[in-house]
Formats: sequence, C-alpha cells, structure tokens
Amino acid sequence: MGWFYKLLKKEEFLPTRLGMFVNSSYLIRRALGKAVVKHSGEMRGTMVDFGCGTAPYRQLFKIDHYLGLEIDSPGYPLKNAHSTLLYSGDLIPLENESVDSILMTEVLEHVFNPAQVLAEFHRILRPGGCVLITCPFSWPLHEEPYDYARYTPFALQHLVQAAGLELKSIEKSGNWTLLQIQLLLTYSVQNLLPQEGRLNRVGKIIYCTILNPLALVLNFLLPKDERLYFNNIVVARKKCGSSEK
Repeated sequence: MGWFYKLLKKEEFLPTRLGMFVNSSYLIRRALGKAVVKHSGEMRGTMVDFGCGTAPYRQLFKIDHYLGLEIDSPGYPLKNAHSTLLYSGDLIPLENESVDSILMTEVLEHVFNPAQVLAEFHRILRPGGCVLITCPFSWPLHEEPYDYARYTPFALQHLVQAAGLELKSIEKSGNWTLLQIQLLLTYSVQNLLPQEGRLNRVGKIIYCTILNPLALVLNFLLPKDERLYFNNIVVARKKCGSSEK
C-alpha cells in the first residue's frame, strides 16, 4: 500500500504519462496543470497562494516570496497545509498594496463571500499586480458542506470587474468529451470499488488504463464542444493607475 500511495501523491496534481494509469483524476488535473503552467510566468515578486492547501503548484512559479494563506474553518484541516497566514472570512491579514501576485486554485467554489474576497485581492495587490484564479465549472459536490457554487465565465467576468480588477482573459480547460469520461471514471472509482485495500488499487489501475487513454483518443477524433468543460482559468490585474493609499 505504501508504494502505491506514494505513487498516487506524486502523480496527483501534475500527472505525467504514468499518471494516466493510476490517477482517476488524470484528465481534469492534466488540463488544469497545463493551464497553471501556461500562466505561471505572469506571477512575480511576492505571491499569495489563497487557500494554498499542500501548495501543489508552488514549484511552478519563479517568484521572490511565497505566502501560503488558508481559510480558518472547521471544513479545512490545516495539519497538512503549507500556510503562513489564516483568513478568518473578513480581512486578509496583509497591508494595502503589499503583494505582487495572487494565486487561487480550486478555492473560489468554497468561498461564501466571493465579492468580498476579490475586493480584498484588489486592496492587497500593488498596481499592475496579477491574479490567477481557477475554479470548476462541472464537478461533483466535494468538501461538503463547504461547496457553495459553480461559475460560468460570465459570472466570473462580473465578479472580477465589480472588484475593480481588469480582466485579461478567461479560458476553459477540457471539453464535453473529456468531461463525460472523467465523470464516468470518477463515478466508477467512488461507487463501484471498495474505498481501500488491494481491490481498490487494482480496480483503479484497470479503470484508469481503460478510460483515460479512451478519452484522449475520442477527444482527438470527435468535434470539440466547450459548452461543457472542466475548469475556468481567470487572469486579471490591478490597474496601474489604481491605488489604495
């Protein structure tokens, strides 16, 4: 069990080709990881990782200082978090215009007050600072009961601009074909296998070996339909003429 667990952890967030055969979230994590890598060069200086968790993407950013921030809530176990700051749901414990970049990956759906959080991002960002946000468009309930929302690109545009940030881009990861097979794989692993033990490990490998390659082949052959997809990827900036002082 130890070797398999270590392999899963290694392939969890930035899966390699090996992850195709052991990671039941390979399709969604592969697409999300590529998106984060694509925009990693826009982050600089002092970066806040809002809702950092285990900081799985930290290695991707060439920044001067990293600040991990976690949400102070019973729904978020902090024992494995790489956090140096806690957010109580009110003010982020940082001074006005004190950071250059903010990363928020797969956290916005767990935030009950998104408008306030984005306003706080605007407050702590220096002019010209960058915000990179990812959040799911289609995914089962998770971390219940702290799973509050799914966002369309139009809702995200409204939230970002209402906070005074300048929207640079909104992209989608995945598409209809990839999502359907990812959801089938997730359902199969969570509902058709025991949750631990050898049968779980063997069954997961079998399901992954069949469905992940099938998804890639079908995605190559079939028309791309992005009306149903995995994640939103948002890049925004604080306008250079904007100041909190």
